[in-house]
Amino acid sequence: MDDHASRPLPVPVVILALVTGILAMGQGAHLDVFGTRGAIVVGQLALLAPFALSAAALGVSARDAFAWRGVPWRDLALSVGCGFGLWIASAGLLQLQYAVWPPPSHVVAFFESLHSRLDLWPPWQGAFSLVAIAVLPAITEETAFRGALLGSLRQGLGDRGALLVTAAVFGGIHYWPGGYRIPFTLALGLALGLLRLRSGSLVPVVISHAVLNATTVVVTSRFGEVTTQTDTTSVGGGMAALLGGAALTLAFARALRRDTPTGATGSTLD
Repeated sequence: MDDHASRPLPVPVVILALVTGILAMGQGAHLDVFGTRGAIVVGQLALLAPFALSAAALGVSARDAFAWRGVPWRDLALSVGCGFGLWIASAGLLQLQYAVWPPPSHVVAFFESLHSRLDLWPPWQGAFSLVAIAVLPAITEETAFRGALLGSLRQGLGDRGALLVTAAVFGGIHYWPGGYRIPFTLALGLALGLLRLRSGSLVPVVISHAVLNATTVVVTSRFGEVTTQTDTTSVGGGMAALLGGAALTLAFARALRRDTPTGATGSTLD
C-alpha cells in the first residue's frame, strides 16, 4: 500500500468540512425529540456528511480521501486486540487522572446521566446503544480525523506533525464537559493516529476505537464508574493498567501488516 501516493482531500477543504461537521454535530446532538440514542446518531452523521459530500464533489474515492483500504482477515482480529489494550490503558490513565485531579461533580453527573440513558437491556435497546455510542462514532470520527485530516496534513507536515495536530484537534472537540476528558482523548488520538500510520488503513483504527467504546459502555453499565476511586491501591492499579494496556496494544499493533509507502513526501513512523 502506498499511502503517500494517494490523493487526499485538499487541506482547506478538510478544514472547512471539519468546522462545518463539528458545528452540525453540536446542533444535531441537542435534538432531544429523537431521544439520546437518536440524537447521538444524528450528530455523528452530521459530522460525517461534509466529508462525504466533499469527496463526492471532488471525485476522490474513499480509499484516497479517508484511507478506507481493505486489510487481511488476520488484521481484523489483531485490531480487536488493540481495542481491548487501549481500553485497559485508558482505564489506567483515567484512574491516575482522577487521583491527581478529582472529577468535578458536574462531570460525574454528566457521564452517569448519559450512561443511564444508554441501557443495554432489553437486547434491541442494547444493540441500538452500542451502535450509537460505539460503532457509529468510531466510523465517523475516524473518517474525519485519522482519515481526512491526518491524510491531508501529511503532505505538508509529515507524519509527526500531522499526528500531533490531528490528536490535538481531536482532544479539543471533546472539551465538553469542562475539558476533563481532554488528556484521555489526546492520548487516544495519538495512539489511533500511530495505528493508522502503521497500517496505512482506517479499518484497524475504526475497529479498535469501536471495541474501546463498546467495552466502556458494557463495563460502565455493569459496574458503574469504577475508576473514580482514588486510594493508594487504585493508583497503583491505574499505573499497572496503563503500562500493561499500552504494552498489549503495542504487541497487537506490531503484528499488523505494516504500510510501506514508497513516496518521497513525509516520513513513516515506526
